[in-house]
Amino acid sequence: MGIGEDEESGTEWKPVRRRATRSEFSDSLEQTVLTQLVNQNLLVSNRIADSQESTIEIAHEALLTSWVTLNTWIKENRQAIALRNRLNDDVEQWKSANIVTGK
Repeated sequence: MGIGEDEESGTEWKPVRRRATRSEFSDSLEQTVLTQLVNQNLLVSNRIADSQESTIEIAHEALLTSWVTLNTWIKENRQAIALRNRLNDDVEQWKSANIVTGK
């Protein structure tokens, strides 16, 4: 999920659905929470047993706007989420650049 603009900047925040790789969540607590959310059908995954190369995505877009607890977590952690998303994007760009240059 992308964290866009917010009330502080004068523009409305709009959640964005995004498929993430499971390897983006390396912490054991994150993996446990992901598994629980998949088991509760809130997230879906194409996970193959013991594989980190599977994907995770939200089961239905309505959860992004209707799940009060999720929205509270997002509001409380907006800056950290935005920073993490930016760092993940930068890492992917760096990897792509190194593949092209052969480094």
